[in-house]
Amino acid sequence: MKPHAADREALFEFSLLALALAHGVDDHLSAFELESLADRLYRHHPGWSQQEVQAVVQDALRTYATASDRWERARQACRHLGATLSHTEREQALDGLMQIARADGILHDAERQFVAKIASIWHVRGARVPEGWTALHDLAYLYLALAVGTDAHLAEEELVRIRRSIATGPLAPPNADVIPAVLRETLDFYTPHPDATTRETVMTRLSEMLTPEQRADVLARLVEIANADDRFLDAEEDLLNALVLVWDVDPGVLYGASGAA
Repeated sequence: MKPHAADREALFEFSLLALALAHGVDDHLSAFELESLADRLYRHHPGWSQQEVQAVVQDALRTYATASDRWERARQACRHLGATLSHTEREQALDGLMQIARADGILHDAERQFVAKIASIWHVRGARVPEGWTALHDLAYLYLALAVGTDAHLAEEELVRIRRSIATGPLAPPNADVIPAVLRETLDFYTPHPDATTRETVMTRLSEMLTPEQRADVLARLVEIANADDRFLDAEEDLLNALVLVWDVDPGVLYGASGAA
């Protein structure tokens, strides 16, 4: 079945917005950013072929390149998407923009501010963590985001590995008996707040609390959990790549982790 015309319009407007982000903030559009845009659109829009997605991106690129006022055209795209996408779709679009901004391995402050401005216009804001929330909850949130958020399923094996990783890794509590309660509290919070903006807040909080060595340790454990079912999903890779950049960790951790969990 061919995609609906309204879907193509949404893809086109999102592509324009992503191009303004990727090119406009530093006056440079890398091949990695363009490839990331097309790849992300293809993966998240069933029913579209790669050729169809690439054609939409190329149309958007031509429109962006020839626009008399590129920023005004980007604002039009922002307004259109804000009016036509659901709240969940806006959250997913913001997540896509962040992934595209990180595609070249650098996340400029201007890019972060660009996405934050769009989030404000779209009324998408990260949730405030509950009272009594700790760094251990932040850590559990990331484990759950990887285990639940990428395939909407929390397997018992994943839960066992998460408990073990928390008990033996950085921020391990003196009494491991508290871990089940922390996981329950975190899951209660994560379930209604799995959005990219909240996840970004948690990443940043942990980045400020963990040492470089601890961040590398946690990332290695996350890689172990991602590989626990012998599958490495695209969404899992997106989250891990985001952590590599936000935490300034050697990307080799993604491919060299073994036995950490």
